[in-house]
Amino acid sequence: MRYHRHSVMLATAICATAATMGIPAAHADSAAPFDIRPVRSRALLPTQAPGKKETSRNGADAHTCGPPYVTGDPDLGPKVLPRTGYLGAILRGYVPLGGLEPQHFLSRYWDYAVNNYRFPPDDGFGRSGNYPNGRLLLKTTFLQIGMKLDRFGGYSGAFLSPLGDLFIRRALPPRNLNTNPQDPTHPCNYHAFKVLKTFRVEIGPAAPAFQQPGGGTQYHVVSKYIPEAPQADREVPVSWLLANGYLEEIEPPTQPVPVPDPAGVTSGTTSGITLARSDAGSGSAGTEVGTGRADTAVQARRLRFHREPGSRHRPMASRR
Repeated sequence: MRYHRHSVMLATAICATAATMGIPAAHADSAAPFDIRPVRSRALLPTQAPGKKETSRNGADAHTCGPPYVTGDPDLGPKVLPRTGYLGAILRGYVPLGGLEPQHFLSRYWDYAVNNYRFPPDDGFGRSGNYPNGRLLLKTTFLQIGMKLDRFGGYSGAFLSPLGDLFIRRALPPRNLNTNPQDPTHPCNYHAFKVLKTFRVEIGPAAPAFQQPGGGTQYHVVSKYIPEAPQADREVPVSWLLANGYLEEIEPPTQPVPVPDPAGVTSGTTSGITLARSDAGSGSAGTEVGTGRADTAVQARRLRFHREPGSRHRPMASRR
């Protein structure tokens, strides 16, 4: 749903005016598309309603990877993340925003000219030594029948990863962890797939981005390598691969899985991870991330743009 951040400021101003004039403002919050109350500390902000625990086998529940978002902004990702089960294992080592304050993260990675994240060049593929002038680490390969893949993101994206690779190795923006409200059966917008027909893709390591180290294998589906695919677009979305029998969606594993590197060496992945336990008595399947303080100047600059939160449509080649 599209919205203007101007409406949030207008609603706040109306509430303040009404309060000074003695007019009830009980319905003022209805004008805002999300909660604009001040962010409370972790100790005061419950991660789950009492008696509502419904933890799934992947370590997520109804409150995980959904609202509330960091500083109320979906582009900064969810405040509550899974820390047990399969998804908790994939998120091992992940520090939201890389530990930066929200305003510092946005100033580093948000492109205000296009009102979207600033994605790395070369479709997010790394270069040797992580030098800008290093050799581009990109080649092609064939995804074989029976291979299992996954992605954090909807069906419109053209990037896939080996099943179960760590989130930090994918170097994705934090909003890719937001559960799609129209698809709550896939917590954290996580989808797993199996290859049904062999097809050719670009392959290489993910470049560091969004305060994450990257280095994980990413597969980029490009139309020129699939003659059957529509050639008008450079990329082939996962939705087309599903509809045309190249992929089928499968249930995610219930336990961590080893992820081999292209060289055949199993690297630091979800294999052999000891899962973190929930805090005693908390009854929560998730852990709340630090929110920091929202910088009013940064937020004011973002008010200038008409935005669709969580949109994956970008003027540059789609990373995810």
